[in-house]
Amino acid sequence: MERASKGIPRSGGIDLDTAFGRAIVDALPTRPSWSPAEQMQFRLEVERAKILLSAQDEVNLTLPDKRYFPATRELLRNAIAPYLEEAMLPIQQCLRDLSISPDSIDQLVMVGGSSKIPAARAMVSELLRREPATGCDPMTAVAQGAAIASAILLGQLDKDFFVATEHALGTVVHNNHNRPEFSVLIPRNHQLPAKASDGYRPANPGQEKVQVRVIEGDPTKPVDHEDNVVLREWTIPVDPDRAPDDNAFTITYEYNVDGILHIDVTDKLTGAQMLRDDISWGVTRDRAKLVELAKRVSTTIENGAVDGAKPAARPGVDPEVAALTARARTKVIPFVDDEEAGRLEAICADLERAEGSAVDECKDALTSALRKYSYLI
Repeated sequence: MERASKGIPRSGGIDLDTAFGRAIVDALPTRPSWSPAEQMQFRLEVERAKILLSAQDEVNLTLPDKRYFPATRELLRNAIAPYLEEAMLPIQQCLRDLSISPDSIDQLVMVGGSSKIPAARAMVSELLRREPATGCDPMTAVAQGAAIASAILLGQLDKDFFVATEHALGTVVHNNHNRPEFSVLIPRNHQLPAKASDGYRPANPGQEKVQVRVIEGDPTKPVDHEDNVVLREWTIPVDPDRAPDDNAFTITYEYNVDGILHIDVTDKLTGAQMLRDDISWGVTRDRAKLVELAKRVSTTIENGAVDGAKPAARPGVDPEVAALTARARTKVIPFVDDEEAGRLEAICADLERAEGSAVDECKDALTSALRKYSYLI
């Protein structure tokens, strides 16, 4: 299909521990040969050292062979510098989206464990020209913010700021008949709740059907870019005897405080409804599963494990592979529908069986598949 008119006016993670660990290994006199268990032990030591270096200039890190390595704050800073610079890009993008300068910011609140790293705090402070606010625990700020956002959406709290969409929502069109394009309905940073419509038509005369695809991501990038995800698609029949202009239809997106995207497709000529469906995320696509989710949460609290989750990767698997598959199996797979859970489990199994260069390809595949579930992770 292609876009018919301009329509109405419309208003992923870095593993710092891995980078630090590689820097430590590179600084050793000889490259070590550690077993998978020893590699996991080393990774835990690296994480411990990273945390301690937020308050100390140097930490004695215990290597698997019982030797000590003097891990310094400077080594950590140099190891993660490229990633910190990359992390500044979304901040700069946010300033551009809002058309503001750092001087317009009243308070700087940094959240998450990595925000305790002095180098990270210094880089953000320099970019935004102010020190981070005190009195806010970086480890609980996200939960507090989510509670405030919920209260605003429900009208229980009146504040001079609003909750907005993190990514643009739109559909895929073929205006040039040769390559797909991202047609935006609800743009990024649009206040919620949001509702928008636009007109489309079949791309060619005589078409018997069109595909309606809901895409989420960044419209400035190609449709097949990893930052863009097709959330769902439908095939809708159209009258092949009509001219394309007479086959035009309107797509309406409505994104409400219930966290569900409502999609409506209406025939412009007859006013008939061609499609009415919803997209929700995780268990909310079947509300009966909320009871099951509550049981899983209870089990997790009591036993420290997600009920129904598959066991961790088999012994001998690379620690990075084990961590990635464990994240998928404990934080995502138990909370999606059976079809999606099977797809993700198959990718996990492929990754665990992979050898050589195929390992990196499978890692990328699983990381990409998990990206749209970042809200669960």
